[in-house]
Amino acid sequence: VMVGEDEEEGEEVVWSAECQRVTPAAVCAGTLEMRAAGGKVTELSFRAAPLEEQNLSCRDHPGELQALVDRPLSFPLASVFEVHARRYLLRPTALELFFSDHRPPILLNFPADAKAARLAYEKLLQAKRAAGGKMRLHYFSDPARRLRQSKLTDDWVHRRISNFDYLQALNTFAGRSLNDLTQYPVFPWVLRDYTSPELDLSDPASFRDFAKPIGAQSAKQEAKFRERYASWCDPETPAFHFGTHYSTPGYVLWYLTRIEPYTTWAVHLQGGRFDCPDRLFSSVGECFQNCTTTMNDVKELTPEWFYLPHFLRNDCAHDLGVDQKGRPVENVALPPWANGSAETFIRVHRDALESDFVSEHIHLWIDLIFGVKQRGTAAADA
Repeated sequence: VMVGEDEEEGEEVVWSAECQRVTPAAVCAGTLEMRAAGGKVTELSFRAAPLEEQNLSCRDHPGELQALVDRPLSFPLASVFEVHARRYLLRPTALELFFSDHRPPILLNFPADAKAARLAYEKLLQAKRAAGGKMRLHYFSDPARRLRQSKLTDDWVHRRISNFDYLQALNTFAGRSLNDLTQYPVFPWVLRDYTSPELDLSDPASFRDFAKPIGAQSAKQEAKFRERYASWCDPETPAFHFGTHYSTPGYVLWYLTRIEPYTTWAVHLQGGRFDCPDRLFSSVGECFQNCTTTMNDVKELTPEWFYLPHFLRNDCAHDLGVDQKGRPVENVALPPWANGSAETFIRVHRDALESDFVSEHIHLWIDLIFGVKQRGTAAADA
């Protein structure tokens, strides 16, 4: 922590702390500064350390890190209207700031310890109060309590907000962030019908079983996972049903490979090239089939599946190669009911998410991912 004078801008730096700016493709070390004029904090800024002082890891994209170093970041204190505590690398040492002027949120990690993150949180609140401003929402602990206080669930139950908006809010309160691929927002597979020429959203058979994980959508698959759990006998490793997760950085980049900046990040992850054509995301129906009939793939979806058709098309004409059947990998193959249109797929998929059936059953999936069935006996029984 330091106090000094910024001669260049004529503003006093009244508080600062070492931190890291976390983005999906790089972690940039630097300093968070509070600048004051007339005795009150008016601006926050992140001052990146020089490139030679950055600790470049294998996950960091060099170009992204260079851009973070070269691009100064500052914002008026008045624009900060939410501050959420975050875990980063499983440690409670980060804060995510949200803004009222439509700029994207930023994720800051304070690597020293949780006390450093709490101090930054308290300094932000103090500065906001001293300037006569208020936060719409802020918390450093117990996000479940803050969710209850927000009355978002009541708004959702009474359909004042959509299913999509409620799931987005739950992801945010759960600590998931677009800034962190390891904790990217997760959305559910909604449908099970990817073969019909027309989709009937009034037919319950069109939808997945929300009470079960995506890997246990059939009795046959559920029996396989339960047998694995019951027969496990390794004294050093607890018994488990699923050997992989429903959301990982690799899954996010796999889905979004066709759109930037995910294209660049996916290529970086693969050592400078696209993955083998046969391993790329190429068919919605085949993806669902794989997630519901194998034991090593139980991934759910990302928010983009409900609003962004571009991730299904190869609009940038990337050379994704040719698969073993001799087929060029281009646009993602869509269900027949989408009529070959990514826009139609997204519209119908969003309609499915907001349908009466999903509205009446999505709470079961929420319990699995965010609620009482995440762990313990309830999780094992589910």
